[in-house]
Amino acid sequence: MKKRYFFIGLIVILGVLVLLSLNSLLRADVPKKETLGIPVEIGKVTTGSIKDKNNYIGTIKSKNQVFLAFKQSGIITKLYAKEGDSFRKGDLLIQLDADELLIKKELLQQKMKNAELNAEYLKDLLDKNTVLYEAGAITKQQVEDLTLKYEIANNTIKEAAISIKEIDLMLFRSHIYAPYDGVVRKVLKKEGEFIQPGQPILQVSEKDDLIAEIAVIEKDLQEIKIGNKALIYFGNGEVIQSQVTDIANILNPQTKTANIEIPVASKNTLLPNMSVKVSIIKKEKANAILIPANVVLYKDQKPYVYCYENGTAHQKEVELGISDGNMVEVIRGLKLTDKIIVSNLQELTNNSKVLIYKGVE
Repeated sequence: MKKRYFFIGLIVILGVLVLLSLNSLLRADVPKKETLGIPVEIGKVTTGSIKDKNNYIGTIKSKNQVFLAFKQSGIITKLYAKEGDSFRKGDLLIQLDADELLIKKELLQQKMKNAELNAEYLKDLLDKNTVLYEAGAITKQQVEDLTLKYEIANNTIKEAAISIKEIDLMLFRSHIYAPYDGVVRKVLKKEGEFIQPGQPILQVSEKDDLIAEIAVIEKDLQEIKIGNKALIYFGNGEVIQSQVTDIANILNPQTKTANIEIPVASKNTLLPNMSVKVSIIKKEKANAILIPANVVLYKDQKPYVYCYENGTAHQKEVELGISDGNMVEVIRGLKLTDKIIVSNLQELTNNSKVLIYKGVE
């Protein structure tokens, strides 16, 4: 039994010695494999044009848009144009029922004719009685009575003439003529409807007076001036170049924005109240040195980039110019031959060893 315990103890001791030997071997210094560097992608410094612009959603409007309405009440008897129709200045567009006015005018003309005949008769009679009065054949009162009747007849003629002029004016106002060459944008009333003075009937505008109107916040207004270039984008992919022609001199009290107008070239497919995308170009430059905006880092508010040189990353301070959000102009600090690092930027420090996994060394 004692021999058995002896052998068990011996085995345990040998096991401990083996474990200690293995631990020593594991702890022995192993030559470290040299690191290849931080993997990075290399990009190029390029040249091209760049624009600093603000983007907005605008609305197509007619600058010289008006609502046509009558100054008197009446029934619409004829609309000579429908939505989308073109017209020339002076064309008759709307007509009110004028039958009653025409009857009144005819009655007044007859009244005026009768008054003229009566005045003519009284004038002859007055001339004869004046001679008789001077001869002592009739009294002065008789002459004065005839004179009064003659004056009343003349006043009747004048009143009828004034009334006829008033009716002529109302007849003229029962027709609406085109104020300019233009197009009907909207028909608001129908033939046969009774309208009150001032009720809009047609919405019209000039063909070539369309504008894109945008609302600009107070902060952006300081950077936009009349004459700034503008790009107007349409749903079909077409882009029209224009410029800012008008900036409102007052802010909307609710939105704190001011309206800006940009003329739009005449297009048959454009209609007021359509939405368009508008870019206002604040600055632009051709043949600028450009790099991606997202490779620029900042230290103490000073911009810098990492450039690749002989397997290492080197910090280079840069002076920046115009940015369009994707690319940024480099005014000073880089050459076209520089190779900029565009990935894993947060892992880099100055003189970090790097390994190119994408791009050309």
